[in-house]
Amino acid sequence: MGKDWRYGRKARRKLSAPKIKKHRLQNLQNKKSDIHNNCGDQENTHLPESKNVLTDNNIELTTVTRDDDQTVIVAERENKNSYTGEKSFNSTIPVEVKCSGRRLVDIMFLFDSIKNIDHHPFDCTFRNLTFIKETRNGFFSEFVFMCNFCNKQEVITNEDPNSMTLNSAIVAGIVNTGQGYTQLDTFSAFLNMPNMSNSSYQKIHNDLIKCTENAALEAMEIAGKEEARIAIEENNVNEDRIPLVTVVADAGLFIHKTLHYLAASPDGLINEDSILEIKCPSSIKEYTPQEAVALKKIKCMTDCEGKLVLKKSDNYYFQVQGQLNIAEKKYCYFVVWTPKGFVVDKIPRDESFWKTKIEPFVTRFYMESLLPEMINSRFDRGLPIRSGTSDKPDNS
Repeated sequence: MGKDWRYGRKARRKLSAPKIKKHRLQNLQNKKSDIHNNCGDQENTHLPESKNVLTDNNIELTTVTRDDDQTVIVAERENKNSYTGEKSFNSTIPVEVKCSGRRLVDIMFLFDSIKNIDHHPFDCTFRNLTFIKETRNGFFSEFVFMCNFCNKQEVITNEDPNSMTLNSAIVAGIVNTGQGYTQLDTFSAFLNMPNMSNSSYQKIHNDLIKCTENAALEAMEIAGKEEARIAIEENNVNEDRIPLVTVVADAGLFIHKTLHYLAASPDGLINEDSILEIKCPSSIKEYTPQEAVALKKIKCMTDCEGKLVLKKSDNYYFQVQGQLNIAEKKYCYFVVWTPKGFVVDKIPRDESFWKTKIEPFVTRFYMESLLPEMINSRFDRGLPIRSGTSDKPDNS
């Protein structure tokens, strides 16, 4: 005998959307009746009157009046996410989820998000919400809350989604400090803060590189156009009327070709034949260079026919001529800068000044003072340093 037909697979008819709605409404009414009956058995909980109110938003409210002048409102809200358009009634109390660790937040944005919570017409606030889950994307977090009264969900983020993302800001900071993902992971672990994944870090890192390159190219283009405009205004052009833009490059260390013990390090190189030397005296930060010279706050420069020039007797002039002759450049742009302004003095190379007032003295100092001290130190023995000016040999 074959299988019993009673244990076979049966095709059950599914209820249509209107019948499902009717079935759920009937169940809800039965539950309400049970609640009313249970409340009637208890002292001071008799509910003599109840009525349904339909609001402007098509939200059906059941108001129940107690003997002690208290009113209980049971809301039947429309579930907008249902594809059938029916009302959903969820009597389940949300279970609070614990969220551990630390988070980075935009504090004012977080405060504004909390203040803007308002569930009309029930006037629910943040104290009626229960935290149910967190959705993280790297350091960006979405905190999902559910209202205990009207079951409406609220999503609060730790920053404004329309601003520069927190993930991009963190990766940019890590890159600019010369660090990487390993250091970020260690830093996050010490802070007890969840970190982004390595793949997310690398993706954001590559995107930032492209953005940085584009921003740098755009800034270079703008600066080039501005420098060309200034060069044309100052008639700094070649025979073909092409603007000549002055470029300052790092100088490094220059060593004299024949006197290898002499070297110079100017502040910068300008074109092929000039160097740059900049002075920023803190003693004149409240003045312009012209005011400082007039008030005799600086003594290295003097006013020569309305133009500030470097004094040839000043130590800075010896420094400039030494740099020019060691580096074999034609000019030195000597700049005195303050927050109030700056002045530039273009100083030509003076070979006669170098040969008569600098080279003999620095050579004697090296040969008679520095070199002997390096070979046979007198300082370590408590003796005076060799001056390098005596004509008699020193055998000590």
